[in-house]
Amino acid sequence: MRFFLTTTLILVNLSVYASEQEAISKIQLDPFVVTGTRSQKALSDTPVRTEVITKEQLQNHNAKTVAEALKGTPNILLKPIHGKSGFEVWMQGLSSDRVKVLIDGLPVSATTGSSVDVTQISTVGVDRIEIVKGATSALYGSSAMGGVINVITDKTSLTGPHYALSIESGSFAEDNPDGETFSPAFRRLSATGVGHSGDWNGRLTADISDSDGFDATPENWSTQGARGQRSTVGVDLVWDKTTSSEYTFGLERYAEDLKSNLQDNVGGKSINKIKLEDTSRIRLDATAKWILDDSVLSASIMRETLANTTFQDVIITPEKEQRREAELAFSQVNLDWMRPISDKSTVNLGGQIFEETLDQTKEQLNEVDPNSKRSSADFYAQHDVFYGNWEFLPGVRMQDDSDFGFHLAPKVNLRYDFDTASEWETYLRAGVGAGYRVPNLKERHYLFDHSHLGYIVNGNNDLVPEESLSYQFGLGFENGQNQRYEINVFVNNIKNMINTSFDSESTASRTDNVQVFRYQNTEKARTYGAEFSLQQQLSSHVFLQAGYTWMQSENRKTGHSLTRRPDHQINLALEAELPKWDAKVSLLGRYQSSEYVDELSTMRSPSWSEFDIKLNKALGDRFSFFTGLNNLADTQRDFSSGADFRPEIGRYIYLGFTYSG
Repeated sequence: MRFFLTTTLILVNLSVYASEQEAISKIQLDPFVVTGTRSQKALSDTPVRTEVITKEQLQNHNAKTVAEALKGTPNILLKPIHGKSGFEVWMQGLSSDRVKVLIDGLPVSATTGSSVDVTQISTVGVDRIEIVKGATSALYGSSAMGGVINVITDKTSLTGPHYALSIESGSFAEDNPDGETFSPAFRRLSATGVGHSGDWNGRLTADISDSDGFDATPENWSTQGARGQRSTVGVDLVWDKTTSSEYTFGLERYAEDLKSNLQDNVGGKSINKIKLEDTSRIRLDATAKWILDDSVLSASIMRETLANTTFQDVIITPEKEQRREAELAFSQVNLDWMRPISDKSTVNLGGQIFEETLDQTKEQLNEVDPNSKRSSADFYAQHDVFYGNWEFLPGVRMQDDSDFGFHLAPKVNLRYDFDTASEWETYLRAGVGAGYRVPNLKERHYLFDHSHLGYIVNGNNDLVPEESLSYQFGLGFENGQNQRYEINVFVNNIKNMINTSFDSESTASRTDNVQVFRYQNTEKARTYGAEFSLQQQLSSHVFLQAGYTWMQSENRKTGHSLTRRPDHQINLALEAELPKWDAKVSLLGRYQSSEYVDELSTMRSPSWSEFDIKLNKALGDRFSFFTGLNNLADTQRDFSSGADFRPEIGRYIYLGFTYSG
């Protein structure tokens, strides 16, 4: 904490220096957003509280993936995916399978059958990321109990020929596998090109990285950071022959080929392994929008397939063991109609049809029922109406699931703008929404056999859907484009919460000392807390963003706290433009308090703080240079402790160049 306060003083000193420089520009505090209401509204005017990571912030923070972009967002937890080389997102104390991740409003497949790996989503070609917390929006159905993260690509810039090429090299410092502090252990190439022909505009994007991984425990065989390649290649096409219609088409392929060292202890003997993982995801989508007199009709269709193959290869044997193959596919069709009834009233109706399949085998044996699939048909309606200083947004979502039948989830949001004589605008937001999540295919049909490590996880076809009631209340103060302060209180009550629980009966029936766990509806839970945030233009070219989150969680069946939910978070971001150097500096800070790691609330993972420094500098009209130092204090977990969940990646330094034309 002392280091956190010291860094805060550095931020203040830098802002004083920058305030003496000539002004360049201001960071926009009030961009337009669409995720909470579907209609385009200024951020400060939307009745559904929405947070935004802008394109400028993505560039200033050198965030090349959605995981990197979300690091500094208040009350968002990025957690390593168990058994995978990636990160998942928790919001307001709700885990990743209760958070919906979208690209342009369409869902992203869950890499593990339940969690979306946000390191697999590149920010190349992304305009902004919008975040809605809680289950108060009628526009999103199952898996959105905790909220929505909508990655919105930049369609507006597809108007003329231009391109950009970026190269980056980085080092994990003391954790480099070769033991050399400054040797390049990570390399990245990113490119985008835009062109047009007649009525067609198109963009080609590519993001390719190669890593040697990192090793924080060189004294043993195991490594912590996977080595290998990741790549994303995408094509976007827009056809807007008339001013009343627009058609977009997208194709994207993500692939990764990763390796890491594992060490198991079986019968008191250490066994060295190499884990190999290949992933391929292909995404196809098409969207059409028509302006019909005074209404807007839009339709979209998408198909995404994901294939994942893993091995755990014991190095002293000639063959590759434990081959596990998973295939996930889903399709979705959407229709949305929006019509203003008057200048103070707008109706929005829509629906979607969704189908998902999951197939997984281990060494040719089915781990998931080969007939595992589900489908649903959803319909939503909402009415945005103004009355004096009030804005009301009631809505309802209806879901008819192939396995769980019909469910109705009402929502309502409101906003009130206070009349004040001062230059400050004061507003109130409140929302109540019923959340609903059907068990995913993995939770119902999975057989995860790790008996060689002493445990098995079984699916449960008797699971019932989770339900929640989400309350969101906020008060905001805004002074034009210069200052915004917000206080937000939230409560999420969940019943029939699905968790993995120890199956004593199945364990007792075995003779090999293997423990059996099963997905079960075992808990009623509650998360609640408060978020305090500020955005302030300290001068015409110095911008400060800060947030503090206090959160509590409770297993209402046992009375204990839920695991892996910290009580306190602090986030700081200072953006400073230095005109004399034609450069921008970003200083980012994060603090997280200790968190319980066991269900009896007896063990805690330590508190931690982490700080990043980013520099972007123009080198003429076309070239720019960027560099940064992540995790300046080298905060890192103790990998020998099973109760330490501080950051895995220690100090990381990088530099790169961008050429655009």
